[in-house]
Amino acid sequence: RCLRQLHGQWQVQLEAERRQRLQPLVVRSQWIVAAAVFASPLPSADLLLSAVINGLLLKEMAQLWRCQWTSEQLQAAALELGRCALSLGALEWGSQALAGLLKLHGATWLVGGALQALAAAYFTRVLARAMADYLALAAGVPDSELAQLKARLPVIVAEAAAQERLDWNGFADQASSWFKQHSSTSLNIS
Repeated sequence: RCLRQLHGQWQVQLEAERRQRLQPLVVRSQWIVAAAVFASPLPSADLLLSAVINGLLLKEMAQLWRCQWTSEQLQAAALELGRCALSLGALEWGSQALAGLLKLHGATWLVGGALQALAAAYFTRVLARAMADYLALAAGVPDSELAQLKARLPVIVAEAAAQERLDWNGFADQASSWFKQHSSTSLNIS
């Protein structure tokens, strides 16, 4: 019983360490996604860019959790998580469509691009949190029980989206500082 308790404590500490190491990866990835989406001239290209960058993030996450997943398994997990997030409304397609229309006119390019960039960054945060929760639950679980865990993906994604919604002020502050940092960098370059 004492060994089980000690193992549980170690798992909690290990998970806390992983989450701490994950945070800079998520921050970097969400703003790379935001910048790519903002700069994307085609409305559908932003989805492809987001998928590629989020796929790379998931690969880094699998390494952090020391999962021996193949790239096909990572793609399947990313696709399933993305599908769940979209079906639960983690990314509002209506606002994406509106932002895409705004990007068609030069005067509204900045507004449309900023809306799409922030939505894509938020989606990356939800996806990363959901994947981290999934990986934490899947660590050490036999393959026979992974199917049951996969069935819980919609709940895991819904909880991740709810947690990110609760931290909306933190995300807004991060977005504001990111925009200030990059706008001052771009002004210094020109």
